This record gives sequence, C-alpha cells and structure tokens, in this order.
Amino acid sequence: MRVRNFYVTGSADGRETSISGGPRTANGGMELKLFQRDEKSSTLVYFVDCRVDVDGALATRIYDRWGGLVAEHITKR
Repeated sequence: MRVRNFYVTGSADGRETSISGGPRTANGGMELKLFQRDEKSSTLVYFVDCRVDVDGALATRIYDRWGGLVAEHITKR
C-alpha cells in the first residue's frame, strides 16, 4: 500500500463530503492556513507547513498568526 508523506482530512458542517488530500509527488509538501472570523474580517489563526527537509526527514510545523513556532513533528521518511 502506498503511503503519502503528508495527508489531511477534515469535515465541515453543511458539507456532504470530507475535505481531504495530499501532495501528488514523492517529494511534495503542503501548506494549510486556518482562518477565523474576527468581527467583520477574517484573521489567519494558524499556518501548517509540511515539508521534506534537506536531510530527507519529514517535518510538520505549526505557526501562530505572528509566525511563532507552536509545534513541530519530525519523522524519518
């Protein structure tokens, strides 16, 4: 069974199908941006960056709206 480096799945009220997917290539990464309403505008809350690092390790990093690192998870490919 083929396993992707990164994959995301989620659900949202009012949607009949789930939100899911991942990069198509073996070296592909992905980015996710989570937004939240703040009165009459939309504000970036978290940014998730999933990348293959230079040494080949898989890294997922979560940043807050100001670019501060909140969490990091690194695994071997």
